[in-house]
Amino acid sequence: MTKPEIDRILFETSAIQVGAFRCPVGHPSFTDSGPIRNHCFVFPRTPVIIRHRDDRPFAADATLVTLYNKGQEYQRAAVSAEGDRCDWCAVAPPVIRDALADLDPGAADDGQRPIRFTFARAGARTYLQQRRLFLYVSRERAPDPICVEEQVFDLLDQVLAGAHRRSASPVGARSSGGISRATAVS
Repeated sequence: MTKPEIDRILFETSAIQVGAFRCPVGHPSFTDSGPIRNHCFVFPRTPVIIRHRDDRPFAADATLVTLYNKGQEYQRAAVSAEGDRCDWCAVAPPVIRDALADLDPGAADDGQRPIRFTFARAGARTYLQQRRLFLYVSRERAPDPICVEEQVFDLLDQVLAGAHRRSASPVGARSSGGISRATAVS
């Protein structure tokens, strides 16, 4: 019996990718699926615990967008019996640099770790836009590349702006361990 493909690219151009990750708890790659291949932002569909290397774990769910740099090492732990089900968008290095140029020029110039946050809050508008985009690329036989790229760029801008706004505001008291949903810096 063949194992199901857990990570699928649904749409891609030279600048972006849109994909689906569906990994059951029992899959050999569930805890550690290896380093991230591209700078990406991920919309969880099921809750899961994520721990970026050298950082504190946090509960990722539909209220968050998880953020990863290319090469990011991380691990996950199950919350749901469904495992890790998420939709993701990946962007090429020039895209992440452009998106960060006004928000954080120092980060934009960092070739190794331009994304300085582990997650951002997912507002209703961002969540709805992502769901519409995901359904569009999943169902449309020939999605319009310019339309898809523009949607991914807009989502990226919303997510990064939200992460940077959050870092500028006071964060609640941090616990001394365990799972944190308030830790926005990595």
